[in-house]
Amino acid sequence: MKKIFSLTVIAIFALAFTACKTESDTEPEPDLDEIGKRGPGSGFIFFAEGGQYKECSGELGNNTWDAAVTAARNHRGGGFTNWRLPNRSELDLMYKNLKTNNLGGFSNGYYWSSEENDSFAYSQDFGLWYSNQEAVHKSFSYGVRAVRAYIGDTP
Repeated sequence: MKKIFSLTVIAIFALAFTACKTESDTEPEPDLDEIGKRGPGSGFIFFAEGGQYKECSGELGNNTWDAAVTAARNHRGGGFTNWRLPNRSELDLMYKNLKTNNLGGFSNGYYWSSEENDSFAYSQDFGLWYSNQEAVHKSFSYGVRAVRAYIGDTP
């Protein structure tokens, strides 16, 4: 009997706590109308949520990982200097939000991420029907896209 009473009390508490959630507790909805449009840096918007945006550059060629880091940092799309190589999560969003919707002009090849470990760095396969991430030797030559973040209309 004590178990049933305890479970009932826990269930009521959980229900009351869930019902008390405020609007600020919820995740902002993605602004899907912005995905694929051009950002202020002339890149393709691949993330738009709660007034925060991320855009990726067009193709910056194929390079080894070290050269890819430099190419991304040196990119000056829209005159901005805050471009960099994307992290793994950003690469995955670029694949899901742009590539799978035929936006952004991606090739069916691998792209570098900024995440590294000794002689290896992570890349993502932007295949036609699938995508996966793996650590590969930094001497491989893969595609380069730079990314930058900005808030609202403020670059």
